Amino acid sequence: MLSRRRVTVRGPVAVMKAPSPPRNVAVATRNGGKAIVTFTAPRYLHHGAITRYIVKLAGQRKLVDGATHTVQFRGLTKGTYRVKVYARNKAGRSRPNTEPVVMSRAKAAAKPLTLKLGMLGWNVRQLQNVLLPTKS
Repeated sequence: MLSRRRVTVRGPVAVMKAPSPPRNVAVATRNGGKAIVTFTAPRYLHHGAITRYIVKLAGQRKLVDGATHTVQFRGLTKGTYRVKVYARNKAGRSRPNTEPVVMSRAKAAAKPLTLKLGMLGWNVRQLQNVLLPTKS
């Protein structure tokens, strides 16, 4: 049988609730379909340490511990995505902080420049400190 008792609390009471969203979300894209998402801790933890971050991008979901602020994604194709980063503590999950991500086509590598030095009458020693103009 449950009994009912009235309890009086004196002094400040800390109410734990979900944290505010993570801050400073940034995305660096790399050739080959890679994206690196970075972020910083929420401004307000609301009396509960961050236990994990949830990062979502292009249908992928990654969970990292509360001390990790960098997540790498692979296998992205050309297109525009939106990354969402959530913070979680014992009381719940924050609202997401979102940032757009644009994956563009990888640039082709530049072709090496080949010179036929014999036709110019130069040898390699003469070219040691010579800068050749490049076409921009």
